[in-house]
Amino acid sequence: MNKWINSIDLIPPQLEHIDIYIDHTNSNRFIMIFLQHFQYTLRSIKIRKLETDMDTELIKFSNNYHAPNLVKLKIFPYLYIPQFANNHFNHLKSLTVNRVQNLLENWVQLKQIEKLQLTFYEANLLYSLFEVLNEKSHLNHLDIQVFSVIYPQDNLIHDQIFHYIVHLKIRSFLKDSLRNLIFLKNFPSLRDLRIYSENDLDLSLFNSFLERHQQLVKLHLDLPLRPLNIGESKELSKSISLLPSLVYLSLFLYEKDIDKNNFIFILSFSLKMTKILSSLHQSETLDFIKIKFKTHTKNLQLVTPSPPFKIFDFVTPSTYLYTKMDFQNDQPNEKPKSLISYIYNIFNK
Repeated sequence: MNKWINSIDLIPPQLEHIDIYIDHTNSNRFIMIFLQHFQYTLRSIKIRKLETDMDTELIKFSNNYHAPNLVKLKIFPYLYIPQFANNHFNHLKSLTVNRVQNLLENWVQLKQIEKLQLTFYEANLLYSLFEVLNEKSHLNHLDIQVFSVIYPQDNLIHDQIFHYIVHLKIRSFLKDSLRNLIFLKNFPSLRDLRIYSENDLDLSLFNSFLERHQQLVKLHLDLPLRPLNIGESKELSKSISLLPSLVYLSLFLYEKDIDKNNFIFILSFSLKMTKILSSLHQSETLDFIKIKFKTHTKNLQLVTPSPPFKIFDFVTPSTYLYTKMDFQNDQPNEKPKSLISYIYNIFNK
C-alpha cells in the first residue's frame, strides 16, 4: 500500500485523465488518495466496475468528491454512484452513464453538456429524454444503447424534431427494440449517423429515415448479412446512393449464430447474396467506403463496389478502404500516410 501511495509522486502533477477499474483486489484507500491528489487537474475520469456491490467507504467518498475542472465523465457498466455524477453536472461537457433516471431528474443542472452516452432499458425513460432534449442547445452528440423490446404504439409521436443533434449513434441488441422508435424522429442538423445492430433493421422505417435526412455526410452501418435478402439489400443500397451530401460510408458486415463447421460456406453464400453495394457507385457525392468483415474472407470480389471505386488502402486482411480519388501510384502501401491517417480519423471520430 505504501509503495502504491509513494508512486503517486512519480506521476506528473498536471495529470488530466484517469481510468479507474474497480474490482475486489483494488485498494479503495489508494483510489481515494489518488483522486484527491489530482482533484484540481483532472479533466476526464472513467470508472469501470463489473460487480454491483460497492464498498461503503468508497461510496461515502464519491458522494462528497468534486473535481472542479472535470468536463468528461464515464461511469459503467454496473456502477451506481449518482451523487458523484451530480457533483459535476454543472460543468460536464461529456457524460456516459447506464442509469438514466438520475440524469433526467437533474437535467436542469447539465448546463454545458455537449455529448451524452446513455443506456435505456425502459421505453418511458427514452420518452422522457425526448421531451427535454431540445432544452440543451449545446448537446450535439447523442449515443444511445437500447435494450427494451416493446414500445406502446399509441404513445408514438412521429413528428418530433430535435434541432441540435449532429452526431447520432444507436446500438441495439434486441429485435423490434426502441431503435425503431428513434427512426420515427427528425434530426434536421444530423450529419453523422451510426447504427450498430445485432438484428435486422426495419428497412421501411430506416429508408424513410434516410429520405428525411438528406443532409447526412457520414453513415456507418454495423449489420448482420442475414436476414437482408437480395431485394432489401438493393433497396438499402439505392437509398444510400441517393443521399445528396454523403461523403463517407462505413460498413461492418458479419454473420452471427453460425455453426463453426459451416461458417465459411454460409459467409460466402451471404456475401454472394447481398447487394448492399450495388448502387453505391451511382452516388454523386460519396468518395470513401470502408468495409470491414468480422473475419478474413477470400471472397472479397463478392462485396467490392463497382467502378469508379477502387481499393485505396487496407489496414488488416478484413478491412478495406475504397475511394473514387485518383492517385499516380496505385499501390496501397505507397499512398500518402497523412491522407490515410486523415481518412481513418474521419471514420473513427
